[in-house]
Amino acid sequence: MKNDKKSGDSPEKEIIQESKENITEGARIFSEKASDIFSRFFDKVKDAAESAYEKGSEIYESLSVNAQNYAEKFRDRSEMRNLKEDRDEVAMQLGYMCFMEYSGRYKFRAEFLKNEDFKKLMSQMRALDKEIVQIGEKLEEEES
Repeated sequence: MKNDKKSGDSPEKEIIQESKENITEGARIFSEKASDIFSRFFDKVKDAAESAYEKGSEIYESLSVNAQNYAEKFRDRSEMRNLKEDRDEVAMQLGYMCFMEYSGRYKFRAEFLKNEDFKKLMSQMRALDKEIVQIGEKLEEEES
C-alpha cells in the first residue's frame, strides 16, 4: 500500500489531476463564452442608449426650434418678448458654463453633464421653450 502512495499512479491522484484539468478547461471556455455574451449584451445596451439619446435630442431640438420660431414670429408681443429675454439669459449662462468647462481641456467631462447647475439651467430652458410654444400656438389660433 505504501508503494501506491509513493508511485504517484494512484487512481485518486489521477482523478484529482484529471478533475483539475477539466475544471481549468471548463473555466477557460466559460470565460470565453461569458466575455462574448457580455460583449453582445453591452453592445445592445449601448445601441439602445444611443437610440434613446438621439430620439430625446430630436424631440428637444424640435421643441427648441419651434420655440425659437414662435419667439421670432410674435416678438412684438410683450409676453413673448419677456420669455425670449429669459430664454436668452439662460442660454448665455449655459454657453458660459460650457465654455468654462471646455476651455483648457478641449473636451467635456462626463460629470459635467451631471452637474446640478447644468441640469437646472437645462430644465429652465426646456420649461421656457414649452411655455413659448404653448403661447405661440395660442396666438396662432387667435390669428386664424
